Amino acid sequence: MSEPTPGSARSRHPIPALPEWASRLRELGWVSELFVAGSAATGDYRAGVSDLDLVALVDGVMDGDRLRALTNLHREFEVAAGPGVNLGCAYVAAARLAESDAPHPTWTHGELIHRPLSRLTRAELVWFGYSMFGRPPQHVLPAMSQDDVRGAVRAELAGYWAWAARRPWMWLDPVIADLGLTAMARARHTLATGELLTKSAAIEQAAAPDWLIAQLRSRRGGQDVVSPRWQTARIAWRDARRTVLAPGCPPPPRAKPGDTWRPTGQAEVMSEPATIVDALHPVLDDLERCHPGLIRVEVADPEDDMAAWFWASDGTGAGIWRRPFASWAEAVVTVADQLQEVVVESLPGIGRRACWPICPQHPRTHPLTASGEADRAVWRCPVTGDIADEIGSLTPMPGEAHPVQ
Repeated sequence: MSEPTPGSARSRHPIPALPEWASRLRELGWVSELFVAGSAATGDYRAGVSDLDLVALVDGVMDGDRLRALTNLHREFEVAAGPGVNLGCAYVAAARLAESDAPHPTWTHGELIHRPLSRLTRAELVWFGYSMFGRPPQHVLPAMSQDDVRGAVRAELAGYWAWAARRPWMWLDPVIADLGLTAMARARHTLATGELLTKSAAIEQAAAPDWLIAQLRSRRGGQDVVSPRWQTARIAWRDARRTVLAPGCPPPPRAKPGDTWRPTGQAEVMSEPATIVDALHPVLDDLERCHPGLIRVEVADPEDDMAAWFWASDGTGAGIWRRPFASWAEAVVTVADQLQEVVVESLPGIGRRACWPICPQHPRTHPLTASGEADRAVWRCPVTGDIADEIGSLTPMPGEAHPVQ
């Protein structure tokens, strides 16, 4: 999708909800323009699948009365429009349009939040946007070159996507995984060519195996196709990590059909330098004695900044950043601290008290904590400082051992 001439004619796909929503906003009396961005502007809109991305310019200040009126209007419209019409709209005070970092009231996914109008949305409006009423966006916003659009994409990667890439558990949400795969493909394409890419076209360039691309394509077409949750999360998260860390680099190689996690001992891990694997095993051995099968472990590729992540069956998780350790004990204690957080958050989901490992001196008040003792890694009572066990040799308390069903 090459850079168009600002103000040139663009293909329009009739979307029944748009004229009705435009009429309701116009009746408020203080909305001067309503712009259409996103897939509805590029001609890639898919009814029941795509969001409607709109930007309204308003006169005056968005005070409490106006915000309440908008909230009621959106809720009424969502009921009238029915399911499948995911309408989002940013309300930008005309006097603050030039302030790129100014937050604006934005209705998205059923709630009103405040956030800036992103540079990428501005680029979409300038290149492909049109107006439902009022001036066209090309007469309101400054022109944007291909280098400007590249800068907008870099800002998106350095902002939300860098934040999301540091939270691997988020990617278990199928919506985030799908969005991330297409967003990373679109970002790489724009950085390489200076052009914007539609979501449908981005699917064909996603850094994913052929079977997942086929499923992305089916979902984009409105079919109810479900991808393997854990495997898709891993593929999407790793793609985001690599793209965020090295924007503009070519996509990573597609996974081969034989690529999979393999079991090593009680926990599922992948091949990795022995240091991190060896540090994982004592802690995992202790966990398996108490709660076998509670946590799934993936050790990342050697070139990734994240050394490993721990996943619970309910989707919670945490990662360990790769870094040098001063001693073996420090490495084991670091792993134990990270794993303990995930375990404690996961135990209520299987009907157990959020406490692991249970302190034998104070079984009803607190768990043991990991600490280094000379060249040893140990479990210690945080109150008395007494050592309960070495990490890797934990003795479960009576009734603590509990296999996960």
